[in-house]
Amino acid sequence: IKILINALSRRFNTKRGTYFTDPGYGLDLEDLLGSALLPGSPERIALEMVEQAKEDERVANASAPSVSRVFVGSTVAVKVKLNVVPRIGEPFALSTIVDNVSVTILKAEK
Repeated sequence: IKILINALSRRFNTKRGTYFTDPGYGLDLEDLLGSALLPGSPERIALEMVEQAKEDERVANASAPSVSRVFVGSTVAVKVKLNVVPRIGEPFALSTIVDNVSVTILKAEK
């Protein structure tokens, strides 16, 4: 599970378009969070994270049952709980904070 968590973290923290062989790999955090105060924006970020998780061939399914806007100091961030069902192994949940520069995995739990 640790290897998959690390792979998802790399995917979430890579700017989309970095790899010309896989232009859909990664997230555009600056674009996504640029409108973090707009209605529906946290849900859009969570949806992008779910779609990126599903792009990994080791992931059978993913969902984001919990998403909210939070403030980290004076910065707007988005907290996303991501449920991941791997093709092999136990399902797990990732608690994440998404800000304009990174996706931080706060906790991984079964």
